[in-house]
Amino acid sequence: MPTLSEFEAFSRDHAGLLGLIGFVVSASGVYFGVRLAFDCVAQMRPGEAETFHRRALAIREKALGDEHPDTVRTLHDLATLVHRRGFPGQAEPFYERALIAGEKCLDEADPLLQSILSDYAGLLHQTGNTTRAEVLWKRLEEIRQRNSQQARQASQT
Repeated sequence: MPTLSEFEAFSRDHAGLLGLIGFVVSASGVYFGVRLAFDCVAQMRPGEAETFHRRALAIREKALGDEHPDTVRTLHDLATLVHRRGFPGQAEPFYERALIAGEKCLDEADPLLQSILSDYAGLLHQTGNTTRAEVLWKRLEEIRQRNSQQARQASQT
């Protein structure tokens, strides 16, 4: 597993190639930096993981746009990582962006959108914004009820 400094040196030396690979690979939903980020988390190196998530986000935003499911997933992953590291104030804008973009490109039945709603509500509750948290939790419950009703209706036909 390369270290952050090794990855940065490789990135500088091969910027053109990585830009091309990053665009092509990001479009298919798999990106080297995201893999490195998850490896860093697994190896208890959350600071480096955050750096890789931020880079992956920048590439996905450039390659896919703000309102693409892969970009939304990376925003959510970054928000979750920053929140778990103990920085809820820094995580909140990422959750907010993920929610706004997710509402535009994801179906409400999508588990990612539901995770964003739940996690963002949890952060808001933790930071004392209980009114906004309750609104998001209520919305999540309504979505889950609709999905449950639709599933029951589909099974009856």
